[in-house]
Amino acid sequence: MSLASALWAGFLWQQLRISRSGGEAFCPLGGDSCADLWDGPFAAAVATLAGVPVAALGVVWGLVAAGLAFTAAWRLRSGGSADPAWSGLACATAIGVASVLGFAGVSLVEGGWCVSCSVTYALVLGVAACVGLGARTAPPTQLVPGGSTAALAAAGLVLAMRLLAPETPPPTARFAPPPEAGAATERIELTSFLAGLAPEEQQRVSDALHQWQQADAFAAEPRALQGSIHAPVQVTVWTDSTCPHCAQYHEGLERLLRIVPPGSVAVAPRVFPLDGACNPMLPKAGDGLRCLLARARLCVETHPGAAAFERTLYEEGAEATEGEVRALATALRGDELEPCLASDETERKLREDVTLASRHGIRGTPFVVINDRRAPASLTLVYALSLAEGDPHHPAFAALPAPREPDPDDPHAGHGH
Repeated sequence: MSLASALWAGFLWQQLRISRSGGEAFCPLGGDSCADLWDGPFAAAVATLAGVPVAALGVVWGLVAAGLAFTAAWRLRSGGSADPAWSGLACATAIGVASVLGFAGVSLVEGGWCVSCSVTYALVLGVAACVGLGARTAPPTQLVPGGSTAALAAAGLVLAMRLLAPETPPPTARFAPPPEAGAATERIELTSFLAGLAPEEQQRVSDALHQWQQADAFAAEPRALQGSIHAPVQVTVWTDSTCPHCAQYHEGLERLLRIVPPGSVAVAPRVFPLDGACNPMLPKAGDGLRCLLARARLCVETHPGAAAFERTLYEEGAEATEGEVRALATALRGDELEPCLASDETERKLREDVTLASRHGIRGTPFVVINDRRAPASLTLVYALSLAEGDPHHPAFAALPAPREPDPDDPHAGHGH
């Protein structure tokens, strides 16, 4: 049962990576968004402290418990004492029960419930029930050495994961405007902004700036540009309207556009529906909703109400129905909507967006290009470049820490292809 818990936690860890890469996390039997809870403040704090996500800690617990259980059983079969492995298993079980109760409580406090996580809770409690029954006939007697063994094994596994496991993509950050937002773009402004960032955010900006500069250049002609064609920072972003991280990025980008220096940033939205029914890059066809959302966005992209329409789609996400999408788009395009949805021109735009993103190595949404170079989905980088008037060699950037090399498995890293 503990091994099953480790396998399930590993599956959830993979789902977290999928979610943060722009995909849709698996949440069986309904329930609230697993991704929202995984990116919540408590889970983020635990991940920062441990250096690995909460799901990875579930893998650690399951493997430690399974190893101790196997060791205790093997020693008994060999005619020896089950301790200290049996006592270590008892300690690990107690920590597991306390953890799942704590995580369940935090989920309720943060306003959601991850049904997938409930499977982990059930497995841990099942292990606890078995250990409790066994302890009635063979009470653990070496809690200190057993607990130490369990702790050392857990620490070793966490260290191995931090060194060897692919880095989990960070959640898409929500943009927080700095106090001086919207002021003039003098050098002191950028210097002050960068100096006011927390050290870890300074490192992320340095990494993002380096990745962007190292990426191969490619031209993506702006279409339905929001802002001036002469803006020094041109952001092209491919998104899927049901992708929660796309929604976060879009929300942050809207806030950013309200406070950047006038005329400094322009945005060109593109579509990348996560549905094989209209996206040949994806093998699995969905229910067609994502395809309809993408085509509807293309049909209204030049309308004055396009920005509000796009915002509504992100707010509705996967909860939207085809009827609701058509009604919203019809309010802007009227009788022209249905012919537009089925038109060759809309299909051409959709294929163009998918092909261009595919050609340049898209591995997740949002997929961001700044000034014709692939970039990490960092809103802080966009804001910093707006203060630098698009100059990546602005002297203020020299104060940032040295950049780290990007994780090759990070779908938002700015590698050239």
